Amino acid sequence: MADLPTDPPTDVPPEPEAALPEPSPALIEAELDRLAASDSFVRSTRHVKLLRHLAALALRGDHAGMREMSLGVAVFGRDAASFDPRADSIVRVEARRLRQRLAAYYANEGQDARIEFRLPVGSYRLSWLRRVVLPPMQRSRASVAVFDFGLDPDGLAPQPGSAEAALTAEFSQLLARLNGLRVVMAGRASTAPDAAAREAARALGVGTLLHGRVGSGGPQPQLALSLSRVDDGALMWAGTEPYDAAAPTLGLLPLARQLIAVLHRDAERRKWQRIGPAERRRVLEPRSSTAVGEALALARAAMLRHTVEGYRRAVMLAEQATALDPDCAEAHALHADARMALAGITAVPSQPELAIAEAAAQRALALDADCSAAHSAMGQLRLLVHHDWPGAEARLLAALRTAPGDAAVHARYGWALMMRGRYAEARAAYLEARDLNPLSLLYRTHEALIAIYERRWDLAAHGLAAVLDVAPEHLIALALRGAMELYRHDVAAAEATYAALARQVPALSIGLCGLAQVDALRGDRASAEARLQALSARVGAGTAPPYQVAMVAARLGRLDAAAEWLDRSAAAHDFNFVCAGVDPCFDALRATPQGSALLQRYGMAELVGPRSAGTSGNP
Repeated sequence: MADLPTDPPTDVPPEPEAALPEPSPALIEAELDRLAASDSFVRSTRHVKLLRHLAALALRGDHAGMREMSLGVAVFGRDAASFDPRADSIVRVEARRLRQRLAAYYANEGQDARIEFRLPVGSYRLSWLRRVVLPPMQRSRASVAVFDFGLDPDGLAPQPGSAEAALTAEFSQLLARLNGLRVVMAGRASTAPDAAAREAARALGVGTLLHGRVGSGGPQPQLALSLSRVDDGALMWAGTEPYDAAAPTLGLLPLARQLIAVLHRDAERRKWQRIGPAERRRVLEPRSSTAVGEALALARAAMLRHTVEGYRRAVMLAEQATALDPDCAEAHALHADARMALAGITAVPSQPELAIAEAAAQRALALDADCSAAHSAMGQLRLLVHHDWPGAEARLLAALRTAPGDAAVHARYGWALMMRGRYAEARAAYLEARDLNPLSLLYRTHEALIAIYERRWDLAAHGLAAVLDVAPEHLIALALRGAMELYRHDVAAAEATYAALARQVPALSIGLCGLAQVDALRGDRASAEARLQALSARVGAGTAPPYQVAMVAARLGRLDAAAEWLDRSAAAHDFNFVCAGVDPCFDALRATPQGSALLQRYGMAELVGPRSAGTSGNP
């Protein structure tokens, strides 16, 4: 077993978020696109137009264009010869409405925006600043004290082992499975949030109290709940629901959903951790059938193997689940995930695999508009297939809002941020994902990939060694180790790694691609060209992605050919194409006019130019 350092190396210290540089025009434009796609602005084209115009003026330093007269003509179509701002207040009115809309956006959908646009009162000079946003795990948490549900009308505490005690415990367990919420069992109390109950809650360090009463109230038992604040005793919410004593969970679900909505809104208002399910599936949804649940559980287990066989098995099991229950959104979302994983590992051509995945994710959203896994999958597909970063980020953030406790959703957003060169934010997303799911080796592997893209080789080597020490045949970690060894010009080590990969997964082309680059690096052009021809033939046969040919061509210094193959990669919706803006293999290409034009053509303008060692990756 390899000896690992106790702490990861810090060859290049991470840049504090507060010290991030002034955002580039490309990043500002991307943030404007994301804002325009939000629910707050999507139906307000006039305000989007005004905001974009003011941003363009600010970038140019055109202060004359910021005058009310100029804005009335340029943005609102007023006639220059007759427009009188003193008589026609359209610019002032719409600027005020824009300020209000911006405030609402940053209080809700834009909570996690890294740039905030500001329009001061009495001025049309737009400004912006980088926002320091704490990761969810570092924000304050909502908290609730759950008192034993009493017996109506006397408010008697339930006896141990009684149905009421079981009901209290079951409801508490539902709440305890929520991320961003601290749940404390507070024991006996009166049925009202009196001073004694509030004092008990203060002693427990919680902010809200949950009381319940169980009574007959009709043909079925009734459960009445109330949520109140500790500091002033004010009632925040109350609800009553009948339940079946033989299957109480179904009766608890409506009350649980109402309570979560209240807690979620309160957490958003206070900028606390958001309240949401703490597992990948929506924990408050009952399973459609035991057979469907079993198929989905096995599919997830197969996905965790991170092998070609595992992903193929997951596809088969997800398809089985959708056949058993065509209306199960969760099954369609998992089908999309498994298809994307197969394309990502280059086991199948990206076309039509990603098209099938997109159809499955769309089906999941049609069945359940709040399906976080489907939102997350659609976000990744917007990037992979449509090269639409603003649309992708909007979807990924929608997934986070729906399921802030889902590790996979945080990880997918981190992956997308990494591909846009936003490394500090990507690392924070993976940190949150690992906090929610510390057993995932894939998240650790992707954190090492962030370090590779940052050119922090020692940190990447440490992370990959930790994964491979636990799982020596981890395919993705091995492939990344080979890439890192190439970037470090460790020819012997890279050759050994890629030769092992060629033996381990002969059906995949990653070994051949790596060995061709090894030949190019050591100066054996004849062997590199021969392997390049073999790799090109595999592309034609559908057993290798065009992106790999572009990598070998770039390593040989054939930048024109590399650009052509990258174009083919984009047209084929090659899963790997999104790496082109940050992959060290294409540093030289990105510095050329041809490379710059390529990135701009596919929505990666902010990634134009080479990236040097120690770069923070933030535009």
